[in-house]
Amino acid sequence: MKYLVYLLFITVYIGEFAFKKIGLEIKLLSILPEMISIMVGVGVVLYFALYRKIKMQPRYLFFYVAFAVHISIGLIGNHVQPLAVLGGIRTYFKFLPFYFLPMIYDISDKEMRGHLIALLCMALLQFPLALYQRFVEYKGIATGDYIAGTLTSAPILTLFLVCTIAVLIGFYLKKRISTKTFILIAILLFLPTAINETKSTIILLPFAIMMPTIFGVRRESRIKIIAAVLPASILMIISFPYFYKVMYSGRMDVVQFYTTEKVIDYLYKGKEAEQVMGGSETEVHRVDSIIYAYEKNADDFFRLVWGVGIGNAAVSFSKKFQGDYTGEYVRLGGQKTGVAHFIWEIGLLGILYIVWFFLLTFMDALKLRKQNNLSGLISLGWLGVVIVLFIGIPYQNLITKNELMYPFCYLSGFLAARHYVAQREETL
Repeated sequence: MKYLVYLLFITVYIGEFAFKKIGLEIKLLSILPEMISIMVGVGVVLYFALYRKIKMQPRYLFFYVAFAVHISIGLIGNHVQPLAVLGGIRTYFKFLPFYFLPMIYDISDKEMRGHLIALLCMALLQFPLALYQRFVEYKGIATGDYIAGTLTSAPILTLFLVCTIAVLIGFYLKKRISTKTFILIAILLFLPTAINETKSTIILLPFAIMMPTIFGVRRESRIKIIAAVLPASILMIISFPYFYKVMYSGRMDVVQFYTTEKVIDYLYKGKEAEQVMGGSETEVHRVDSIIYAYEKNADDFFRLVWGVGIGNAAVSFSKKFQGDYTGEYVRLGGQKTGVAHFIWEIGLLGILYIVWFFLLTFMDALKLRKQNNLSGLISLGWLGVVIVLFIGIPYQNLITKNELMYPFCYLSGFLAARHYVAQREETL
């Protein structure tokens, strides 16, 4: 099983990018991660059938059943066509085999350490690629939107690297890496976010830094650790506007962006976006997409609460797997943010389930953070990861981003399984 995890990471972070660069855009590559998920899923089912054990907390079982009922109500109530249902299952549940893998199969600390090193290598790979893209490949373009490393977009690159920094801080606070190593790796992870014009970095990075530091620093070592983390953190945050101004001198700097009405215009077009009703989806900004998703479904109580059904709105890799609302969903910018996407497909009640899942994951990390084993190391940084990705839901449609969801689900499942084991040991 551990080799399938490596194969998944290579496929998600390198495979598709590499094939595109050599001019091979094969549709099969887009579903290769799902094919790996199916193999893992079959293995998980067979392993469970043989050994009849699962490291799952009752509260998670209750959550899964409740969410499955919610989705079923949305599908039945909207009479979603079978192929669209399959498309929805692909979007929402393709990550589950990797989530359940640590609950069924015993992932050792040694195996998980190897997977973490692989993810760190993927993250560090983004630095030279980002430099090449900024100063060679897209040298004459006055925007950082194309600086995405091997990932699908610049914002996703930023989210991935900021989450990696959060986990790195957890390892440093637990004294598993030296100060010099921490600073060097943190700089290499930070720099791509500073040159790809992702303004959200200045919001996301403080949460990635603060959450592990607040919950992980003991009183007796607080001054020493903060003395190392705080200066490095302040340096990264302060240097971001400087890098932005140097790289994109012809554009408004990031401080002016956040202190003027420019940020409002960037997020919300308002009345200017109304032309989208008969015009182009590109006129819709992030806040507009959420407002339109709500307004379009507010006239039907069932759709507002349960959505139009998974797969019945989102864009699929084939038109045959798209639903009745895909046209409106695209035209009104439903794919721009996770909030808009969820309002369309699982409704307002569905968003509460998403919040519930993030809360469960956060509680697992909170309970495990004091342990000195690998799960304790991951948990401390995972407090920052959960918050960063939760903030990212109104920013990006995360459910469609393999680069974020696969590692998030896999490691969250690992922590949920370790929390179950810790609870069992406490009761013995």
